[in-house]
Amino acid sequence: MKFKTIIGRVDLTSGGKRHLIERHPIMEDYLDQLKQVLETPDEIRLSNRSNDVLLFYRYFDKIEGGKYVAVVVNKTERVVLTTYLTHRIKSGSEYEKTK
Repeated sequence: MKFKTIIGRVDLTSGGKRHLIERHPIMEDYLDQLKQVLETPDEIRLSNRSNDVLLFYRYFDKIEGGKYVAVVVNKTERVVLTTYLTHRIKSGSEYEKTK
């Protein structure tokens, strides 16, 4: 699956999809939301752990009584690393695309 994002096209490989479903089985029910999160996020944060990793967030009030879907992307390789549900946005710095 390929998605259009602020950093260009991002891919969710079949291996990546298997990995995220194994690690976060609930996300299998919300794979359709990945496109919305990546194409029109509420916020994008730079990971505190790696400058190569971005966290895309979008809030959905109908998911689990109101949760963010977070999609973790390697911005260098342009692949989805994982995705999960959360009640808050992590404390990384806001991402600004550089030219």
